[in-house]
Amino acid sequence: MNIQGHRLQVTLPYFTVDLGSYTQALDHARQALEELRVEEPSIMSNVVADYVSPYDSHRRNPKLAPLCALARTCCEYVTETVLGQRLELAVINCWVADYRPGDFTHRHDHWPMLFSCVIYLDCDQDSAPLVLANDTVVQASTGRMVIFPGWVEHEVLPTASARSCVAILLPCGIEQEIVDPEGAANFLSAKQQRRFFVKDFTRCIYSIKDWPRNGRTLISHIHNGYVHESWMSYTT
Repeated sequence: MNIQGHRLQVTLPYFTVDLGSYTQALDHARQALEELRVEEPSIMSNVVADYVSPYDSHRRNPKLAPLCALARTCCEYVTETVLGQRLELAVINCWVADYRPGDFTHRHDHWPMLFSCVIYLDCDQDSAPLVLANDTVVQASTGRMVIFPGWVEHEVLPTASARSCVAILLPCGIEQEIVDPEGAANFLSAKQQRRFFVKDFTRCIYSIKDWPRNGRTLISHIHNGYVHESWMSYTT
């Protein structure tokens, strides 16, 4: 068997959502950050920041539950309106990163996650942006959520000012626990999970320009963009 790698260029969508009106959910996440800093030691990761909470922080502090629920709602909406098939997703990882000037994130991806989400809790015009794939720059803005495919490489260059954010990962095709949408301390079992493969995501990306911008109040502020990513395929 001879496996050879080949590259092809594709265009993938990413999304931004304005969560500025969801002040309570954002405030709860800020409180969670302060509590986690006291209760949980910072972990080692791709994020080189003053503080990085554990990857299961949504299980350790229920105040992250409202943001997790918002992220899940938006990602499920994307699967329905962009991919053509609504999927029930689950939050498998959630952590909070608190950057100080000079902090950064190494280039990495979250394969095999379906979606990666970044939600900015506090930042200013000098906070470093998120850099997706081949130098697609997404500016940091307080209350903004960025949603992108989990396998897209991304990084944060050294920031000139402080920035804090919540990162959320959502897989598909496996059974996980999801956060209660009401923000309670309980967690619900994810049901009716469907198997989903990466090729199904690429199947509908070219219909992105036609996806609806109305619908739910939350989604009325969602916008789409594009990243150009190199893909590796294999032949035998």
